[in-house]
Amino acid sequence: MRVFRALRHRQVQWLWGGQVFSAMGDEIYGIALVWYATNLLGTDAGYLSAVQAGSVFIFSLFGGVLVDHLDNRRVMILSDVLRGLAVLSLPILGTFGPLSLWAVVVVAILVSSLSAFFNPALAGFIPQMTKDRALLQATNGLMETTSRFARIIGPGLVGLLGRHVPLIHFFTVDAISFFVSALSVSRAKPDPALVHNENYQREVFGSLMAGYRLAKTNPVLRYTVYSTSVAASAWLFVVPLGMTLLVRERLPSNIGALGFLISAYGIGNVVSNIVIANFHFHRPQRWIFSGRLVAGVGIFLLSFSTTLEQMMLASALTAVGGPLADLGYVNFIQKVCSGREIARIFRYITAVGQGSLLIVYLVSPKLFDQFSVSAGIASAAVLVFLSGLIGFVVDREV
Repeated sequence: MRVFRALRHRQVQWLWGGQVFSAMGDEIYGIALVWYATNLLGTDAGYLSAVQAGSVFIFSLFGGVLVDHLDNRRVMILSDVLRGLAVLSLPILGTFGPLSLWAVVVVAILVSSLSAFFNPALAGFIPQMTKDRALLQATNGLMETTSRFARIIGPGLVGLLGRHVPLIHFFTVDAISFFVSALSVSRAKPDPALVHNENYQREVFGSLMAGYRLAKTNPVLRYTVYSTSVAASAWLFVVPLGMTLLVRERLPSNIGALGFLISAYGIGNVVSNIVIANFHFHRPQRWIFSGRLVAGVGIFLLSFSTTLEQMMLASALTAVGGPLADLGYVNFIQKVCSGREIARIFRYITAVGQGSLLIVYLVSPKLFDQFSVSAGIASAAVLVFLSGLIGFVVDREV
């Protein structure tokens, strides 16, 4: 299959291997974090997610001023090392007593903030590895499998080992994964001819507005950027917060059930990612909107599921929409942008998305208190579905 041909290249092997391991640690970290948060805060755990979203929002905007002229690979390595140290502080503190809410909040802020540097740098680094368009698309597809493989392995480990391994050491695993990622990135070298060096300091305002100006250049890109903020917010309202609350409501005191539920999501992600990555993305924006339609249906079915088996099937269907939307998105951005524009537009997309997500997480506790968990998830499904439907209309009119 074409997606795996990229693995013949040593640079891709190093980058992909490290990101698989790191993403697996992130999944374990995410489940442990949301479980701690719901134990301490209940439905108010949405406020912790809001704090994380706010951190990414702020650093996506202002972080660009600091790293716009820096090497993407160095930014990634430093971000990984700092995130590893931050997460490692939790099990160290846990040896002296129960974790406090403030310790969890501070680490969550640090990890989220640093991801605002790492993710755009990664998006800008991948096109520096090859000028072969077919190989680049295959590498995109391969890199998208990292988080999807992790959604199988990470939560599956939580489900199988949750009764035997202290929850605090899930953070230890994540810390190690960041250090492994830093090592793998250090071994992946870009093609010097594809590295775009800019020998000037961008003004603060200009750096903040660069992504905004890029988004304005193309009507479909503009709609995709702003509608993604709505669709992603609704999607992440469900995964993992909505799923966690649904499991707590219908399968109480069962963190293993949550692990298996998110694992089913990961299986749907991986299988569909491998298949979809082998297609040619002639009009990648249409893949984005198709993914939202599929995900909307899956989330809607999830809201009415009552057994673990039903939840897992709905979760797997929802997951199919992920590769459709994400691969379409990456290929669309790389089609209409180039060089450092890619990192800048991704930073702007991240900032817009996290700003919307900040609002969603701030109101989510009240929504879950005023309405049922099921109603909240169903409403998110409608938003995701409509954002895809409207996208086809916008694309047809251009």
